[in-house]
Amino acid sequence: MKKYLIISLIICLSALAACTTATSNNTEPFVGTWTLTSYTPSGGAAVTGAALATMMTETIVVKGDNTYTGTGTFQSSAPSTFSGTWSKSGSTYTVTASGGSASSGTISGNLFTTDDAASNIYVFTKS
Repeated sequence: MKKYLIISLIICLSALAACTTATSNNTEPFVGTWTLTSYTPSGGAAVTGAALATMMTETIVVKGDNTYTGTGTFQSSAPSTFSGTWSKSGSTYTVTASGGSASSGTISGNLFTTDDAASNIYVFTKS
């Protein structure tokens, strides 16, 4: 009987640990679906709305296991897919594409703002 009690206790603790991990990932504000809503070329004016949709689209799904996947188009091209990893240091999030390029940004409310090596600024809205 004692053997079954120990096995039951181990199973319950394992289930509790799994729930705790899942819950902590759910509270991470970066986890979720993000859609590009503004693009500002280096030294230029912000492009939003229909003009942005004609120029480019991008949707990123950020997962609690520190990975992300996304799809995007550029100037009405066929959609492309991409993926990578993300990390957090303080209030800064760094996304690293599978190809190795990385960019960092911050979250304010439901907006994630990041830039690239050419100083273009991208703003994503969480849905």
